[in-house]
Amino acid sequence: MGLSADWTLANFKAQVRAQSSTISKQKSQIIEKQMNDLVHASIVIVRSTLDRIVDDNYRVVSSALAFAAIGTGVTAGLCQLTTALTTTAKPYDLRVSKNSLYDGTLKEIPLFSKLEFDARRTFLATTDLGTTGGIGTLFSTTTGDVQVQVYTGAAASPTTTLLTYLRPPTKEATETNTVDLPDRWVPLAIDHCTMAVFRRV
Repeated sequence: MGLSADWTLANFKAQVRAQSSTISKQKSQIIEKQMNDLVHASIVIVRSTLDRIVDDNYRVVSSALAFAAIGTGVTAGLCQLTTALTTTAKPYDLRVSKNSLYDGTLKEIPLFSKLEFDARRTFLATTDLGTTGGIGTLFSTTTGDVQVQVYTGAAASPTTTLLTYLRPPTKEATETNTVDLPDRWVPLAIDHCTMAVFRRV
């Protein structure tokens, strides 16, 4: 179920078909699977356009992240996730201002872009960070997953680290489920989807 309280996927599609005068699926040549894709694309575009206005609606906190032992396969003082974040469990937006890391021992872990993170590691010794300090980064892997790295002076890798991030909008396929957009913005997505249908037909 999405964020909307009133707009189901069926209602959304019915409104789009009414606005575009394509009530007949045969006349429009747009089958339901294609219509679901158009609806989701419109929701993603509206969500991305609104950006900070709707960010809080999509903000979630991960379960505790599992890091490999410090220095395993990487530089001393550095640890990274044993398994990169995938699908809806990964951040929708990798900008450091959109995400935050918190650990029970290290407390708030400042996030930096991968470039700045690596630059800081060149002049920051683990002793500079101490056993209760650290810095972190998020970056996309070659497979499109998201990896998290933490550089710290602690003896062991973090075990209670939580990532607060923005999830992507969910693509609904069940007609009775509500769409994943706050109600006040659904009409905007309907209009966008109607335009997409007009372009198709």
